[in-house]
Amino acid sequence: MRILVTCRTCGEALLTALSSVGEVVESPHRATRALTEDELVVAVQDVDVVIAGTEPFSGRVIKAGASDRLKIIARFGIGLDNVDLKAATECRVVVTYAPRASSTSVAEFAVGLILALLRRIPASDSAVKRGAWPMGEMRGNEVSGKTIGIIGLGTIGRRVADILGCMGARIIAYDPYVKNDERLVTFETLLKSSDVVTIHSALSAGSRHLVGAKELSTMKKSAVLVNTSRGAIVDEGALAKALEGGQLAGAALDVLEVEPPRAPNLLANLPNVIITPHIAGNTVEATVRTGETLVGDLRRVLAGDAPLFPANPDVLTALGLKQAS
Repeated sequence: MRILVTCRTCGEALLTALSSVGEVVESPHRATRALTEDELVVAVQDVDVVIAGTEPFSGRVIKAGASDRLKIIARFGIGLDNVDLKAATECRVVVTYAPRASSTSVAEFAVGLILALLRRIPASDSAVKRGAWPMGEMRGNEVSGKTIGIIGLGTIGRRVADILGCMGARIIAYDPYVKNDERLVTFETLLKSSDVVTIHSALSAGSRHLVGAKELSTMKKSAVLVNTSRGAIVDEGALAKALEGGQLAGAALDVLEVEPPRAPNLLANLPNVIITPHIAGNTVEATVRTGETLVGDLRRVLAGDAPLFPANPDVLTALGLKQAS
């Protein structure tokens, strides 16, 4: 059993756990950058399992691995937009992931970004480090009493709602896949009514550039936007124009359309923008939970059982995997 690790954020504990299952092979440049599609086509050959990060596991990559010996792609994280699930199913490759492992970490980080924007924490820190003391200029806003609009009311969105609700915020939400929740409003109502809009939805063809020029123009000029989901959900060019033109008060982004961003990035030098390097789910606790989830499902599949968290469940019947007792 050969296990290729391409994910950049998995820790030593996971590598140790994987070594008890098979031979662990780390991809070239893992510590410094993600592999390209061409590099992955070569890397996935002669391995049985891949512990994947956000690299592009396209149909071409999956077919290259499956034509040799690839059986399992274990996605180290929540999002699956970088994995061609249809191709994996056609090639009889099981894809697993850890949909709940980092939910608390991402939710807490989103709340932290909201507080940082409303209270102008990064700008205040930067000013003091430059030798200034702008005590009178850095007047912020409280969360209490504000309307928080949550796009995507899944596990993370609900956790954000719980935390901010306890802080006195009014919660509204938009999610076309959720029914019978009294906080649900239309997308237009959410944009017009919210003091803070925070995004927690998956990336799909329908959500790409879900927040663009038209949507930003309907938001309050005093509002802020937070995205800890996927960069392509927000039209970055439209966001930069809205911020520069005073249509929006601020934004905090843990995710970008291209990661790392190409220079020059339109948002990077704006004073009312916070950008972090896709670290919302990168905590010690989430890393441990994710590793335990992936290794547990890897052992289940190797034992002939179905994983607890299959991303392409249609493949299980084809492979004759039975539900674990």
